Amino acid sequence: MKPEPSTFEVRNELFAPDGKLLQTFKKKVTLKAGETRRMELQSKLISNPELWTPETLILYKVVTSLVDTKTRKAIDEKSHKVGFRWFSFDGEKGFCLNGKSYKLRGFNRHQDQAPVGVAPHRRDIRLLKEMGSNYIRISHYPQDDALLDACDELGLLAWEEIPIIDLVPDTPGYADNCERNLREMIRQHFNHPSIINWGYMNEILLCTP
Repeated sequence: MKPEPSTFEVRNELFAPDGKLLQTFKKKVTLKAGETRRMELQSKLISNPELWTPETLILYKVVTSLVDTKTRKAIDEKSHKVGFRWFSFDGEKGFCLNGKSYKLRGFNRHQDQAPVGVAPHRRDIRLLKEMGSNYIRISHYPQDDALLDACDELGLLAWEEIPIIDLVPDTPGYADNCERNLREMIRQHFNHPSIINWGYMNEILLCTP
């Protein structure tokens, strides 16, 4: 016997920084056993959101639940924090955050320590903040998600990039792989308000004859 299709509700809840529920947006989906489905749910306009900066650290929270429509129980749940901000780069004015000129002071950072948990990531971000930095280049590859969480929560703007360095070979599929890397990185991390740059490559063509 084949299992009967099941109906689920995909539910998103948006919470304000103070924990107040602002919006609930949801959609039902019926799936056969083993079937997968991509869904998009859109929230209503958020009027006058509180803006994130490295000084204010204002974060909202989105909780996504998969609910069994028969039992009304959540069978899976995922939460993540988001922030609202806007920025621009100008050849004369430089970098602006939320409409105001903002001077960037930063460092590069490699993930080259022993795997001992997330504490070293938060420690590094905290130390950079104490030194007066407000910007970090995550070089030269995506690092642990905990690092970006720390940037959001402790207040560092971030530049994240894919691991392409020096030589760019003229081989089939290389450009496609680079683009795939970039798309995957952005899809994974675009909700982080700390990110203001997506890096495509590092020091390219330096070794070209």
